[in-house]
Amino acid sequence: MNTEHTPCTPPAGRPGFLSRASVVLCLFVCFAAGGNAFAQDDVWGIAIQANAAIDNWDYETAGELVDRLDAEYIDHPAALFASGRYDYHMGNYDRATVKLDDALRIMGDHRMRGRVQQIRDLVADTGEVVRDFETYTTPDGHFEIRYQGPRDDVLMPWAGETLEAAYYNIGYSVGYWPSEPVRVEIYPRARTLAVVSSLPLEAVETTSTIGLCKYNKLMFASPRATLRGYGWRDTLAHEYTHYVISSLAGRGVPVWLHEGLAKYLETRWRGTWDGALDPSREDLLSRRLEDNNLISFEEMHPSLSLLPSQED
Repeated sequence: MNTEHTPCTPPAGRPGFLSRASVVLCLFVCFAAGGNAFAQDDVWGIAIQANAAIDNWDYETAGELVDRLDAEYIDHPAALFASGRYDYHMGNYDRATVKLDDALRIMGDHRMRGRVQQIRDLVADTGEVVRDFETYTTPDGHFEIRYQGPRDDVLMPWAGETLEAAYYNIGYSVGYWPSEPVRVEIYPRARTLAVVSSLPLEAVETTSTIGLCKYNKLMFASPRATLRGYGWRDTLAHEYTHYVISSLAGRGVPVWLHEGLAKYLETRWRGTWDGALDPSREDLLSRRLEDNNLISFEEMHPSLSLLPSQED
């Protein structure tokens, strides 16, 4: 089993992979360089700031900038793109798809059309996946879970208990509690994670990825999606820890520290904690130490889900 969060830095040794933030930066540089027909006052500066805020998990700033773009430049492709991305990160998938479609229409055959299309397709595909999902709000209102009912109805009380306990106990550990409800999506199949994220299906299957924290939400495969289930309650808390770290520090935390903190804190929701590795992981670490075959910090970038094997 493996988990992933948003990549923090460009990858080492993976020239074919671009982080979502890198793609957005490339889009705006190429837009500005290649299409003065799109030039209009300071729309570029505002849109670039909005996208940077989205990438840095600063959604309060992003929302303020997007409000201005919507009010003053709604027919500009840069404004539509930034506004569509913001709606996507807020969970408004249909509205985001409409805005990205409008951006594509205005762009015509611009050379960056393919990149915008990729993001638009991700947004639209996610909207289709969750379209008929039900929504469960946890008892204290800190989480909104979208899931496939009625088959996963039975999970909701346990998921709510776990997430609310993580909210308080991990919050006490790091000194942060989100003010807005945290969005959670639980999918019926693990391979769906490749549809709703930038991860290739091959990576999901190779590393048995079952949880992600990206796009301002937590994403999981239902435990019924695997043959023997998995420790899904700890995984909920693990990904929530990623959410807290990203909300606190944006993109400034390297992957190795992100994952280390998430692993260190993933059992705090239980109320008791001893910090020990379970026997199977302790054995794996021991064997890798003996063989001098540990994974380097550089190899962990941009995501553990892109390592060559599940054991890695």
